Amino acid sequence: MSIHFRADGSAHVFETMVVKAESAKYGVIRKKLPILFQWEIKNLKVSPDIFYAYESADDIHLSWSPEESKIDIPLEFEYDIQNGMDVLGSFPLVFYEYERRNKTTTDFALKITWDPTIQWQSFQVEQKEYNQEISDYSRYPLKLNPILNGIEVDSSSFRESYRYIIITAFPEVIPTNLSSKIELQKKGKFYHYVEKMSFFENSSIHHSTDLIFSENISTKKDITGVVFESNIYSDKTYDSIFGILHPNYQIIYNVSNIETSFWHLYSAGFKNELKQELDEGKPTYTYHFSYSKFGEHTYSSSERKQIKIRPVQFHSTEYNPGSFAFEFLFPEGMDLSKTDVKLSIIGCTYCPSIENGLQIPAQIGRDKNRIYLNWDHPFPKDYFPIILIDTDTKNFHYSYFGNYFASLNALYLSPGAGTNVGYILWNTIILGIPFFVLFIYIKKKRTELQKTKQRNELLEKITVHDPQFNLKEFYQKTSQIAERIVLAWTDGNMESARHFISAGVFQRFQIQLKLLREIDQISNRMANFRVLKQEILGVNSFGEFLTIHTKLYCAAKDISVPISANQDMVDSLFRSTSEGNYEEVYSFSRKVSAKSESNKDLLHNVCPSCGGESPFQHITNKCRYCGSIFNSGESDWVLSEITQMIEWDPNRFHSEDSLQKTDFKSPTHFQIIEDRASALLWKWIYAKSKANPLFLKREVSNSKILQLAESKEIIFIPVVGSAEITKFEKFDSRYFAEVGFRWSAARAKNSLPEHRRTSIRLQLKETRDLKLGFGEASCKNCGAPYPEIDAVKCEYCNQTIPESVEDWLLEDIK
Repeated sequence: MSIHFRADGSAHVFETMVVKAESAKYGVIRKKLPILFQWEIKNLKVSPDIFYAYESADDIHLSWSPEESKIDIPLEFEYDIQNGMDVLGSFPLVFYEYERRNKTTTDFALKITWDPTIQWQSFQVEQKEYNQEISDYSRYPLKLNPILNGIEVDSSSFRESYRYIIITAFPEVIPTNLSSKIELQKKGKFYHYVEKMSFFENSSIHHSTDLIFSENISTKKDITGVVFESNIYSDKTYDSIFGILHPNYQIIYNVSNIETSFWHLYSAGFKNELKQELDEGKPTYTYHFSYSKFGEHTYSSSERKQIKIRPVQFHSTEYNPGSFAFEFLFPEGMDLSKTDVKLSIIGCTYCPSIENGLQIPAQIGRDKNRIYLNWDHPFPKDYFPIILIDTDTKNFHYSYFGNYFASLNALYLSPGAGTNVGYILWNTIILGIPFFVLFIYIKKKRTELQKTKQRNELLEKITVHDPQFNLKEFYQKTSQIAERIVLAWTDGNMESARHFISAGVFQRFQIQLKLLREIDQISNRMANFRVLKQEILGVNSFGEFLTIHTKLYCAAKDISVPISANQDMVDSLFRSTSEGNYEEVYSFSRKVSAKSESNKDLLHNVCPSCGGESPFQHITNKCRYCGSIFNSGESDWVLSEITQMIEWDPNRFHSEDSLQKTDFKSPTHFQIIEDRASALLWKWIYAKSKANPLFLKREVSNSKILQLAESKEIIFIPVVGSAEITKFEKFDSRYFAEVGFRWSAARAKNSLPEHRRTSIRLQLKETRDLKLGFGEASCKNCGAPYPEIDAVKCEYCNQTIPESVEDWLLEDIK
């Protein structure tokens, strides 16, 4: 590409190129070399001339068919630019920006020549590329080789990622064809301003501005105010991770002699009329105002800081910016030898990047800690100055509190703007964090002390009966019991966990499994089960039994599959299922007289009563040496109740004295009554679902219950939340107890469960075998559990089964 500048202000351009095959299907558009002002393409010639070509004011269009685009197309362009040079006020200039089109840096050559009569004040060619570090464009110099009346760009100096080539030049003499344009611009109306900017070490800048007019205009009619054009706050002190701690936009605060808007803070109105003054005997009209700003410091490297300043703008349909004078006052003692100031003009009122503008030479003076910048030429309409100051970064620091309180002041000036509300909110939270943390710390310590005190009080209730009780060993045991329960549940048969759970809990799980298989036709499986944490919620001592209520925080994968599902289907579903957490209250009961002995329990295959070997290969629930029932709670902890956390009420437990009259005492621990009622409720649910009263025949004291069980009512997905004894009575030699249940079930398959409340009335004739404890009535001879249907002989030892068990029996259900 070659460009030749003529003395009359025009330019001649010659380009050669090869459009690679398949790279332009329908043709090309040669975008203009962007110039700041108006220009026009003339005398276009394209070779070869077999393609359709035409030029507009600033574009060249060339078209061909898709077939012609399948091969490389060599092209030559030759044309004139009528206004190759232009003026800024009365200042001549050249400014081209050429966008890269070449594939590599080695296949582009640029030569620039000019008529011998042209002399340049300065002439530079730069390359521009996007700089990721500062999120903006940066310019880099190109090596220029001089030739006769021109230069050639050394292609080896191109950077691999450059995007634009920028040509900026300033001729010594104004071309003759631009004289009329200069005279036309001089006839316009202009305003002038003088601005003093004070730089502070905390990175704030105070602007003090004088707007000067040559005639008296009304600030109420002719002008509305000034525009700050507050831009994005781009100081890179924080990286993107902490972006919320950074202001979004530059902060305007500390305004004087101007009125801000409620809804925005990017402009302000004048408060007073202009003040008349004399300048060399001529009247001038001045308006003075000031404001401060955070966020004009933009990019900080390890050694250098860039400050981008956009002076205040005054928008008017009649007035354009004329001359201006800037004074920059830096902190005392600052070495200005390392500070560089550049002036550009920009035609975009909202663009923060100085790289979008035209850098122009300006008069710059220095005096100790001051720098002066003057410009004596008018600007074209809608163009404004922007200043770049490159200085030593050690002279400034980021002011966290300065930004924060300035933002509060800006919010006060313009409450409806909302520009930095998010920043203010987050930083208010952050500044309040120390106080919040202190509050939380004190509250946490107080809670920990309360929990420690509560735990010690609960432990004291246990150790008063069992001085050797060890909470850590207890948690280990309860965790292992929970794991065995989950394993048995997943296997679909609770027999392997029967020794560790009460009769009621066993019936609950066993019947739930049956209902799932027989009614819902599904199987519930769990995997990756583990107890994450345990916490004692309460300790109750009723009669001869002690109960510890422990909250278990558990994690597991939980799925439900059709009973016909094979193992591959189950494994696949487990892989696609994420773990879930849940909480339940496990109530463990044991006789008050029992004492803790390490490793003497069924978890170690040892009878907790006599210490005899007790492997799990047999179905019986009785020790073959001492005859004790394993899940009775006689010698070791047994899981006697499971309560959903949502149903847990620590105040629901009554003392036995509060539920019975003073002239009689319950022959059975109340926790056992609730457990027995729970077993009977589950048997009732199963009997109703199957319409088969045989499951209850040995468990009732009222034959009407069996008649009610004959009417079928299928109960889907039952879940019992809690069981609570509500009433206890004695008539003659019989005892009666009422237990209330909170539970849920669905009326149809795949329908939503409904909350239910049921009350069960139990009857006990005179006494109950004390050895049973929390165990279920079983064969007196071998200890095996009775079958659930109407059998007359024990299936293990052939002993005769009584028609009614000697236990609490179902009297009524509502």
